[in-house]
Amino acid sequence: MKHAGSDSARLEAVGGRLSRVDGPAKITGAARYAFEQHLEGLTHAVLVGATIAAGKVTGIDTRAAETAPGVLAVLTPDTIMDLNSASDWFGRQPSEETYCPLVREVTFSGQHIAAVVAETFEQAVAAAALVKVSYDETPAVVDLSDGSDGIPVDAMRRHERCRRRTGPGRSPSWCR
Repeated sequence: MKHAGSDSARLEAVGGRLSRVDGPAKITGAARYAFEQHLEGLTHAVLVGATIAAGKVTGIDTRAAETAPGVLAVLTPDTIMDLNSASDWFGRQPSEETYCPLVREVTFSGQHIAAVVAETFEQAVAAAALVKVSYDETPAVVDLSDGSDGIPVDAMRRHERCRRRTGPGRSPSWCR
């Protein structure tokens, strides 16, 4: 038996055929994947992405999605709770107090603005297509030569956190 750290063992592994424990099961179709496991009480969520590149969400009509078969909840920026941010690898607490995954200020196409939770994945996909979003579109930055000064990213994040704490159209004096 060759020692794993020896040069000859490494030469056999490089460019050689390595057997995989799950190889035969995958080739024959007998392998079981996580998506194929049916757990009792499991629900599925599908995110609704923005269809514009920049702007503000002025309204989200979720009535059709809420009445779709199998739908358990439709989450929007107004109905989702803020999440606590995780600490870094060194255990330091994040500078942001909370994180809201669904936003009203759209800064890129596909940004998450709503989520549909349903009993099956197919029901969640179908209901997500029923969510109607209206926007107040603003010009998008599409390349580096657009000519505008822009807004620093940190300023945008600070404003979004303040707006969420105080409600639309209001911001505390310490946030301005």
